[in-house]
Amino acid sequence: MMNQNEIVSLIGNVTFPKDEFVKRAVLSRDVWICQADTSLAVGVDYHDAATLHLREFQGPWVGNFPAPPRSNPTTEAWTHLSSHYFRVSYGSSVIENVVLVTIDGGPDATGGYRAQLPLPESGATVSRYRYGLALIVNDSKANLDFAMTTAGFGVASA
Repeated sequence: MMNQNEIVSLIGNVTFPKDEFVKRAVLSRDVWICQADTSLAVGVDYHDAATLHLREFQGPWVGNFPAPPRSNPTTEAWTHLSSHYFRVSYGSSVIENVVLVTIDGGPDATGGYRAQLPLPESGATVSRYRYGLALIVNDSKANLDFAMTTAGFGVASA
């Protein structure tokens, strides 16, 4: 059984998230399960209004992410910066709900990307724990790092 400090340490030291956590779809939820201890999980339900933090996220760095073009701007209700609560749990206990901002669009080598961006806890510095959590839930470390750089965020050294 892990305590809260061990959970924070494990998540903050994630290096190969796709080897350490496996993504599963459970009903309408996405859940990432720790392989070393299957009681530890991170989950989000994008279709549950209770997990929506802000539909149109605002912050001083938001202007760094231009909105991608919509196929039909008059009928397409869509945002490129929304935020959701991601639940970190151990067994049936909720450890923490962490806000991550979903960023859609923006130019990169493939023409567009999606990233779940962690929010900084002080200034423009993101904790190792929140960065590790974002590594777990992002499909691409490159997209996460691109979004972090675009936002002007750095990761704490310890």
